Amino acid sequence: MLFENFLFDLDGTLIDSNQHVISCFKYAFQEVLGESVSTAEITATFGIPLEKALQMMRPAAAQDLLRTYRAESDRRGQGDIVTIPQARETLAALKARQAGIAVVTSKKRVNAYKSLDALGLSPYLDVFVGPEDTDVHKPDPKPVNIALGRLQAAPETALMIGDSAHDIEAARRAGIRTCGVAFAACGKETLAKARPDYMIEGLTDLLSLKS
Repeated sequence: MLFENFLFDLDGTLIDSNQHVISCFKYAFQEVLGESVSTAEITATFGIPLEKALQMMRPAAAQDLLRTYRAESDRRGQGDIVTIPQARETLAALKARQAGIAVVTSKKRVNAYKSLDALGLSPYLDVFVGPEDTDVHKPDPKPVNIALGRLQAAPETALMIGDSAHDIEAARRAGIRTCGVAFAACGKETLAKARPDYMIEGLTDLLSLKS
């Protein structure tokens, strides 16, 4: 039986904002701390809300880093943010078969929709769950449960697709099946350690997955 409802992480799953995010992190750390931060340290925070990630990384400078990051992100705009290959055609095919489609992300709604609108993906979404919708975030299952409720979806009909262990853990704790993407910034082998139920090479592989 094909899945009827699909819950997607956003960054690294539907849109490729990795270069944008990494560049903004590096700029903020250099400007505020005069410090070079490694790409590995940055990508380890993917899936965590930005404010929390900076608080975890450098607590004493977190607020200054946040202000500088956001200013640089605004300056850069959307030019270096692109769709993940096959994202638009996959969403269109799922919508054509009347599947429910949700995005569950740690990115604030206003920033997420700047990218979703610019890349033409927002018309395919039925539900959006961001940090404004919940007091806890992935890997807690609450954001996933909110999305299921808004989709009016039974857990057994749903699949969560993501590029981080936080996505996989949140979905598993919510009682739904999980799917990792082999193109994750952390690497396929690292993501496989989170034990997703499925691992896909490209997004169109979702069209034939069965529950």
